[in-house]
Amino acid sequence: MDAETRARLNALNRTFYAITADEFHETRAQAWPGWQQLLGFLPAGGLRLLDVGCGNGRLGVFLGAQRGWPLVYHGMDNSGALLERARAGLSAYPHVSVQL
Repeated sequence: MDAETRARLNALNRTFYAITADEFHETRAQAWPGWQQLLGFLPAGGLRLLDVGCGNGRLGVFLGAQRGWPLVYHGMDNSGALLERARAGLSAYPHVSVQL
């Protein structure tokens, strides 16, 4: 993919999420059912997580609500509005260290 096409697609993506961030957040409020099955495979002493395309941080919120074990959460997303939703949701869990 050439640089111009890549830039145009990124701009389109940023515009889409700037317009629809609130609606997108509302449709992404629940954890995926498979995440519950994942818990048995995670280390009991804590976890470091890189969540690329984290949106509203719902994976971090889900993990933060489990067992109270330490979580270092690094979330990356192109939408500032969704990152603010992630920050707000993750702030409820003092045992989660958050970097967005």
